[in-house]
Amino acid sequence: MRNGKRFEKIYLAASVDVEEEGLFSGSYDCLNPKIANAPNLARLIPLLDQGLKPTLFCSHAALTDKTARATIDRLRKRGELEIGAHLHHWNTPPLASGSKAVVRRVPASEISDENFAKKLRFLLREAADFKGEKIASFRMGRWDLHPCRFPILAENGVLCDASVRPLHRGATPERGADHFFAPKTPFRVRAGEREIFEVPVTATPLHPDLERLPPFLRSGLKNWGLLTLLPVEHPLWLLKLTAKTSLARGNRVLSLAWHSSELMPGGSPRMRDEREVNNFIKKISAWVAWLEDNYNVIHTTMSGLRDALSSSVPLVSGDGTWREIAAP
Repeated sequence: MRNGKRFEKIYLAASVDVEEEGLFSGSYDCLNPKIANAPNLARLIPLLDQGLKPTLFCSHAALTDKTARATIDRLRKRGELEIGAHLHHWNTPPLASGSKAVVRRVPASEISDENFAKKLRFLLREAADFKGEKIASFRMGRWDLHPCRFPILAENGVLCDASVRPLHRGATPERGADHFFAPKTPFRVRAGEREIFEVPVTATPLHPDLERLPPFLRSGLKNWGLLTLLPVEHPLWLLKLTAKTSLARGNRVLSLAWHSSELMPGGSPRMRDEREVNNFIKKISAWVAWLEDNYNVIHTTMSGLRDALSSSVPLVSGDGTWREIAAP
């Protein structure tokens, strides 16, 4: 009770894609990705002290970098966090012989299921070796997880996925997966004979009628009609509006995400210098403080959220229609 009012209980699941920098330039290093941003993960310490329990989705580049591993170990001693796997298929072994050093296009739809499975197994082994136990949580690079890949994740032990971006779709499969009609709150997805707990990034339209857009307009909605908890893209007031709007529409889980390169001055186009990075961390901290002043916030990792909610969320089809097939 605060000020005589009972605050609503909500869950906050934050995540950071720990990965090489340079991805926002439109080129993808296949053979020698650089991860100079790794020491800047220490900038998360004030957020850990504030109560945040982030899930760190680590790419192959991060898992093979000594500085990144040492910095993450330091964070693990400071607060509760989860190590997850983050697949950048263009530089995760096995790589095809004669692979180009740098490419401009990395559509996940163009790699075979067999190759996807091999890369996933390699990455999960690397991450488990670092974590000291099996990896439960996963995020696909570039949000480019096509629903046909859910069974492959489940067969390899993934229990929780955070690759879905509701109301988002590529104009073609080569330009990105179609998550437009995916549920905007956590759900279970049918993955062959198994199920995966899905934590979509928080996204809500400016107006509910925008969900009825004709197919040829859907790929552009993210640019003008969508509120998403991607803090690097929005000012504090808009992050607050996104949370309030999503919660007012019945959501009780807020999932926000950013990248490790956004913690390094010059690591991404929006983080040009030390001042901008410091302001970014302050913005996230101020948003969390505002949230806690207005709601009963439960901080959680992705796996922690699965433990809390997996028995109470709907089960949906894994065929890309996102059709609910069982009541909770």
